[in-house]
Amino acid sequence: FIGGSSYTAGSPQYDNWIAFRAQLDTSVHDFTSVTIKGTNDPTGITCSDPVTVNLIAEALRSSNPGVSYTWGGITWRVGDCVGGTELNADNTGTDCNCTNTSSTYCVRPAVGAGDWGGINGLTCNASTQTLTVEFISAPCNILDSTAIYTWSPSLGLSDPSIANPTANPTATTTYTVNVDEGGCLNTDSITVYVDTVNTISVSADTAICAGDSVQLNASGASSYDWSPAAGLSCNNCPNPVAGPLADITYRVTSPAGCAPSDSIFVEVNGASPQAYSFSPDPKQGTGTFDACGISNTDDYIDWVELSSVNANTIHVKIKWFPSVTGTWTTNNGIHLKALHYDGTAWTEIYSHLMSPSDFTASVFQYDEFDFNLPVGAQTGIHYIRAMLIDRASTLDSIPIGTTCADGSSGTAGGSSRHFDNDDVSFDAAYGTFVASSTQDTICLGDTIQFQVYNGDSSWVYNWNPGTGLSDPNISNPMASPTNTTKYVLTVVDNNCTFYDSITVYVDTVNTIAVSADTSLCVGDSVQLNASGASSYNWSPATGLSCTNCSNPVAGPLTDVTYYVTSSAACAPSDSVFVEVNGGVPVTATATPSNLCFPTDTVQLEVSGSADISDNFDPTIDGAVWTTVAGAAPSLGCGSVSGNALYFDGTIRYAETVDMNVTVGGTVDFWLMYGKNGSAPCELLNAADEVDLDYSVDGGLSWVNISTYSNTLYATFTFLSETIPPAAQTGTTRFRWNQPTFSGAVYDHWSIDDMAINTIGGTLDSTAIFNWSPGATLDDSTSITPIAVPGGQMTYVVTVDDQGCVATDTITVYIDATVITTTSDTAICQGNSGVIGVTSNTPTASYLWSPATGLSNTTAQFPTASPTSTTTYYVDVTNTAGCMYTDSVVMTIDTAPTASFTEASTDLTVTFTNTSIVGTSYNWDFGDGFLATVANPVHTYNSNGTYNVCLTASNACGSDTMCDSVTVAACAPVIAAFNYSDSLLTVDFTDTSTDATSWNWDFGDASTSTDQNPVHTYPADGTYNVCLVTTNACSSDTVCVMVTITSSVPCTPTIAGFTSNSVDLDAVFTDASSDATSWSWDFGDASTSTDQNP
Repeated sequence: FIGGSSYTAGSPQYDNWIAFRAQLDTSVHDFTSVTIKGTNDPTGITCSDPVTVNLIAEALRSSNPGVSYTWGGITWRVGDCVGGTELNADNTGTDCNCTNTSSTYCVRPAVGAGDWGGINGLTCNASTQTLTVEFISAPCNILDSTAIYTWSPSLGLSDPSIANPTANPTATTTYTVNVDEGGCLNTDSITVYVDTVNTISVSADTAICAGDSVQLNASGASSYDWSPAAGLSCNNCPNPVAGPLADITYRVTSPAGCAPSDSIFVEVNGASPQAYSFSPDPKQGTGTFDACGISNTDDYIDWVELSSVNANTIHVKIKWFPSVTGTWTTNNGIHLKALHYDGTAWTEIYSHLMSPSDFTASVFQYDEFDFNLPVGAQTGIHYIRAMLIDRASTLDSIPIGTTCADGSSGTAGGSSRHFDNDDVSFDAAYGTFVASSTQDTICLGDTIQFQVYNGDSSWVYNWNPGTGLSDPNISNPMASPTNTTKYVLTVVDNNCTFYDSITVYVDTVNTIAVSADTSLCVGDSVQLNASGASSYNWSPATGLSCTNCSNPVAGPLTDVTYYVTSSAACAPSDSVFVEVNGGVPVTATATPSNLCFPTDTVQLEVSGSADISDNFDPTIDGAVWTTVAGAAPSLGCGSVSGNALYFDGTIRYAETVDMNVTVGGTVDFWLMYGKNGSAPCELLNAADEVDLDYSVDGGLSWVNISTYSNTLYATFTFLSETIPPAAQTGTTRFRWNQPTFSGAVYDHWSIDDMAINTIGGTLDSTAIFNWSPGATLDDSTSITPIAVPGGQMTYVVTVDDQGCVATDTITVYIDATVITTTSDTAICQGNSGVIGVTSNTPTASYLWSPATGLSNTTAQFPTASPTSTTTYYVDVTNTAGCMYTDSVVMTIDTAPTASFTEASTDLTVTFTNTSIVGTSYNWDFGDGFLATVANPVHTYNSNGTYNVCLTASNACGSDTMCDSVTVAACAPVIAAFNYSDSLLTVDFTDTSTDATSWNWDFGDASTSTDQNPVHTYPADGTYNVCLVTTNACSSDTVCVMVTITSSVPCTPTIAGFTSNSVDLDAVFTDASSDATSWSWDFGDASTSTDQNP
């Protein structure tokens, strides 16, 4: 539908709607859903209640307006509006209107003005839209596999017992099928009509030369239909004359029933080759658009010069770019037009009425059309122009055109809507025609290429003359004539010969000479000189005192090659190279410039390019930015130091100036999305990320470098992005951009300390670098040394570029943060305590670990409730990104367990406190005396047993232990012993009284502290053995002379025995003393040496 149009019978919008409604037969279809959708709402709205859907279908089919049904909260109705039956769905109960701008869906065929029906009220008044109504029907039930089929008659059937037999009847036949499915019978029938066959025959295949014709012949039928009609004198006669431009197969049929077709192939030899030449760009026009009529004085955007022979159709393709967007107050009168000029007058051959949608996307647009050359105009020179003109009766807000004599009006200067100079192209023609250029102008020494389209590998080519051609016998030779030359092309194809020609005009070359290459120091200047021409044009203009004189003074800041040309035709250019030593004033940088610790490393760099940076303190540096939208220096979301660039506007981006980053480098900055997770600095949603982009065309198009995740950057985070190779140009700008966000009061963000650093920049490769002090650098002669400053350090760099000396300094700062934790502390089991940390610099975050027992791991002062003694570690990150770690010990105390041991001497007892985790003690010695020391010594007044109690206490409780302690007064010790010896070994037995320790001296330099020692002497002799005994209050000594001998004394034996007998058996028992051997004589001559025989 097109807004403002009315549709009646005969228009597709009307007829298609009527035909569609007629199909909605619920006796044939079981509809399950209905959907209304369209171009501007491809999802639309659906009703899926089968009862409602079938009632709607029947009402539409029978034109029964006024019927309405409600399902899913939406009222569906069939209405009668503006003379047509419409389908409408909304929740207002209103027919014939888009009254609810949020949920109206309607479609009708006969409409007018703006009330034409639409999808989803927002598009009810759209200028154009395709609407779709879709009814879905349930699938048919499939017959059971057990069904039995019987077809009759069976004559001509492949199988009369299957569902789908093949039928080949010889005469018209009605077939009936009976289906038995489990006893359920059904019958249907179909009639096959058999017609007789006519015969058509045609003449044999043939061949002609391009431009010739041949008569075709067909017979055997009463009427004929030839196709395709191209090149035929008639298409419904038996003998048309055919003059095709290319090989073709003609097919002929008869309108009579069952008439077979036949065909004939016509080969066209030498299909009219057309030659053309081309330089790097096609011929193009320039300027703005003239809106007043069509004439050969109108400005144009592009044109191509055509030369055609026996050509009918040209295919033209116009490529254009809407380079400026804007709002149009009227949609009428703006046209893209194409004009044809045949040498006498311009004729319009194409027109496209524009609408605002044509200018909403800044991308290339294409218009294509076929142009049939006028009869009799197939030869000669032709021109085609693409134009944009305004024939509107009212002005557009972005006007194009001028006030014209016919009353149409506009404002002059149509450059607001234009085509880029290279954006109109012309494709090759269909058929045999190929657009060709009849002449080209080149400068002496230049080369152009000829080309023949639609050629064939069997063609024979000959270009004449062959002078200046790379090969005169190919279709596309390179031509480098030394003077103006007309080249004639001869093509032979199967004895068919064709000709075409190209004239190449050659201009002579003027000579320009310039002064020699030179060099200077930055800030100096030098005079350039050119000669040999009458006029001059120097480029680039940067640093020149004039650009159209012969001897400008040049004072560039960087190395540059100046080119000079002449306005005379074919004037070659010459150039002079000016080397600028010392580059721009050098800049020393450090990345990062603030270190966390003295042992950290930093990348130093010296640059001769225009590196840029901005810390937004106290405001924005206007030399760095082309545009900053929706942002200002602020502390709205915090900062790294001073102000940050805080984005809170309705449009949010910051775009730098163009800069030279041809040598690469980095884009460095700090980014923060949210702070404390609350508006306006809350964490961003998934679609609200910030992009870093670059542009190499002045901001017309942007390429993404990185998109920063919404789940990160809750605190200021340092980022360094390498400049991509595609961005390394002399005019690159960078942009921070937030394309979408929840609203002006949400999703705010900040960047801080932005710097774009190039590597070396424009410094010459011959420059000598020296950094000092060099002791902390890995290479003091490098352009990018690595430094480990060990503390705050100022580095000085000197750059000597062929005698041009420049210096700069950079200071590297060491973070001075000191964090202090609360003291180690103790709590009783089950209790809690507060731990914390403080810092002498602004803090960005805290992180405690382990998390066990902590109320909050990211709080500055969390509450700790550990179940056992725990060491808590805290990582403190300051706003500069430096992290420091310290710890706090939380000791868990329990109630004490009281215990002690004791040792007494005489009436004095020494008590040892073995209590666990006690901090204070109370002793009761059982004799009325008390003590509070940990390990007391107490003397009783008399012997006795006392009940001693110890109470141990701490902050978590107390415990008491009692034990009996016996004490007695000390008695004097009396030393005494006796001994027994066996050869050299003596057993000593202590018989002292009240002794508690013993010291023996055996008289042979041997000693012992045993109470009852055993000692073996080395030899016989008499030894003075002394025993010293002690107790708590006395000691005593006794000495005895002990004689030791190793011989054993002999004792006389005394014989004796007893006996017992039973019958004749006697048992003898030895009763002798000190006997060592025995000899028995039993008196019966028997003897024995046993002891008891």
